[in-house]
Amino acid sequence: MNSHARRGEAGFSFVELLVTIIIAGIAFAAMVPVFVQAQRTSSMDKMRAVALNVAQDRIEKLRQLDFELVTEENLADNSFYFGEFGDTWTEATESGTKDFDVAYVVTEKPVSATDSRIAYKVVTVTVSWSGPPQPAKDVVLTTMLYRQYSGPMIVDFTVADSNLGNIISGDPNSELVIISSPVNLQATVNAADLDAMRPRTVGAATRVGRVDFNVTSSTGTVYPTISVPFSEATGAVFSTAWPAPGGSAGESDGYYAFKAVAYSAMSSPGNSWQLIYRIETGPPAGVTNFAGVAGLTSANLTWDASTTGDVDHYAVYRDGAEIGTVPKSAGSLGFAYSYPTPEAAGVSHTYSVVAVDWQGNPSPAAELTLNTVDPASLVPLPATDLQGQVVNTRARLTWVASPTPGVLGYEVYRTIGAITTTFVTSAATLDVEQGWNTTAVYQVKPYVAGGVLAASYASLLLGQTPVNVGGVDWLQVTTGAEPRYSLVIRNTTNKTLNSLRLYYLGPAGSDPQVEMTPAATGVAKDATHTWSNLAAGLYRWDWVTSNNKTGSQTGWCTGPDLTIYGSTP
Repeated sequence: MNSHARRGEAGFSFVELLVTIIIAGIAFAAMVPVFVQAQRTSSMDKMRAVALNVAQDRIEKLRQLDFELVTEENLADNSFYFGEFGDTWTEATESGTKDFDVAYVVTEKPVSATDSRIAYKVVTVTVSWSGPPQPAKDVVLTTMLYRQYSGPMIVDFTVADSNLGNIISGDPNSELVIISSPVNLQATVNAADLDAMRPRTVGAATRVGRVDFNVTSSTGTVYPTISVPFSEATGAVFSTAWPAPGGSAGESDGYYAFKAVAYSAMSSPGNSWQLIYRIETGPPAGVTNFAGVAGLTSANLTWDASTTGDVDHYAVYRDGAEIGTVPKSAGSLGFAYSYPTPEAAGVSHTYSVVAVDWQGNPSPAAELTLNTVDPASLVPLPATDLQGQVVNTRARLTWVASPTPGVLGYEVYRTIGAITTTFVTSAATLDVEQGWNTTAVYQVKPYVAGGVLAASYASLLLGQTPVNVGGVDWLQVTTGAEPRYSLVIRNTTNKTLNSLRLYYLGPAGSDPQVEMTPAATGVAKDATHTWSNLAAGLYRWDWVTSNNKTGSQTGWCTGPDLTIYGSTP
C-alpha cells in the first residue's frame, strides 16, 4: 500500500514529458504565421500612415492655390509653384528611404448645362508605393475646390514682351522668358460679367469697374498696382504695360509673379489669375563695396551682392586668372584665397569679382589692388556696423567682421554703471544676459595672434543708439521692465473649492515649483479667483473640492488678464 503510494507520487515519466514537448511544438508552429501576419500588418499600417500624411499635405497645399492654376498638368510638374508639388515624395521609413508616387485627377464642373463657366473642381489625390511590404494599397483623398469670387471673372490672362504680337504661351514644361521691357499684360473678362463693371452712380459719386495688375519679384519686392478702368471702347480686354525696374539692361532680371484681379463697379473682386515668368534682358549689375586684405599666405575678399535677381554665382579672379567661384546662395559673400606658395611683404596683385547670371552673362568687373603684408606686424582693422537688439532680458549683438586675415576672435566690452565686463567670442555675434530694466553700453575689438587688438573700436550701424565715451561711440542697449500679468482661474468643477493653490514652474516650465501665496479658499461654483503681478511662464494650479475630489492643470501665463478654465476632476 505504501509502495503503491510512493509510485503515484513520482514525477512525469519520459513518455509524458515527450508528449508535452510535442504538443507545445505544434502549438508554437501554429502561432508563427500569426506573428508573421501581425508584423506584416504593422508594417502596412505604418506605410499607409505615411501615405495618408502625404495625401493630406497635398490637399492642404491645393487649397492655397489660385483656382485657375489647379490643373493636372501643373500639379504633376516638379517645377510648378517653386517645387511645391510634383509626382513623388521621398520619406525615411524603418525599412529605409522609400519613394511614394503621387497622382492627381482634376475634374472641372460647370455652373450649369447652359453656362460653361467652371464653378468648382473635384481633385483626387492618390498616393501609392511599390515594393515591400506587400500587398500595397493606395491611399485616395478627394476634395472639392470652389471658385471663390463675387465679382467679374477673368477667363484669360497673358504676359508678353515688348513685341506686341509675341504673347508667350503657358507651356509648363519649358522655361518661360521675357526678353525685353516693358512687359505687356492683358486680361480678358467674361463678357457676361461686363455689365457689373459699367459705371454706377452711388450718391454723388460715380463708380466704375476695373482690373488691377500686380507684380511681385521672387525676392519679395511688391511693385505699385496698375489699375485699368472699364471702357466701352476696349470691352472685355484690359491691357497695360509694366516697365521692368532698373536703370540698364539686365538689372531687373529674375523671376516675377504677374497677377490680375477684376473688380465690379461696386468693388467686388472676382477670381485672380497669376503667371510666373523669368525676365532676361542682359548681363547682371556688378557687385559693390568690394574690399579685401592680403597676407603672406592668403587673401580675404568681401563684397555686397549684385542687385539683379537672376545671378547664379560670382567668379573671382587674381591677376586675370580665375581662382574660384562663390554661389549666390552663400550666406556671406566673400572669398578666402590661399596662395600656392608664401610670398614676401609688399607684393602687389589685382583682384576682381564678376557676377554671372543663369545664361552665363558676366557683369562689369569690380577690381582692387592689394599688397601683401606680414601678419606679425599687422594690427587688425576694426569691425563695422555694430548693432544690438533686446530679446527679453538679453542683449543680442552682431557686427560685420574685420576683413583682416588671421583674426582669431573679438573682445566685447560691456559697461553697466561703473562696472566694465569683457567677453570673448570667435564669431561676429554675441548673445549676453543683461537683466530686466537695465541700460548697458557695448563696444567690440578684433584680435589676432599674440593678442594684438585693433587700434579702434567698431563703428555703429546707422540708426543704432550711440553713447559717447571718451570720444568713442558705444552702442546703448536698454531692456524693458519685467512684464507682470494676471491669471484668472474659474471654478468649473460644479462644487465649491475648499482650496485652490498656484505654483510657478519658471519661464520655460522646467524650474522647481514655487507656491504663489496666499492660497484661495471657498471658491464657489462658476466663481473666479485672480492672482496678480505674476512673472511670465508656466503655472500649475491644484484644487480640492468640498467633496474631497482633487484636480490639477497647467497653463502658460504670457498675456495680460489671461483667463484659464479649470476642468472637472
